[in-house]
Amino acid sequence: MTLNKRLLVCAAIAGPIYIIVGLAQILTREGFDMTRHPLSLMSTGDLGWIQITKFILTGFLVVIGAIGLRRTVKGDKR
Repeated sequence: MTLNKRLLVCAAIAGPIYIIVGLAQILTREGFDMTRHPLSLMSTGDLGWIQITKFILTGFLVVIGAIGLRRTVKGDKR
């Protein structure tokens, strides 16, 4: 697999990671109602580090994917 494809895969997996971790938190956090509370509210409390880590990780993956997209559009074949 080329470097560009690996970088693009990073962007492709960012969304599913965001959704899966968010759903896991919704299902396990007592008192959280997804119809009334924003998902970012999960960054508070004892387990808030999970949500913050998810934000950082998925943001990093999207940036890496954007680099791959730019390289692909420019024609870099590495």
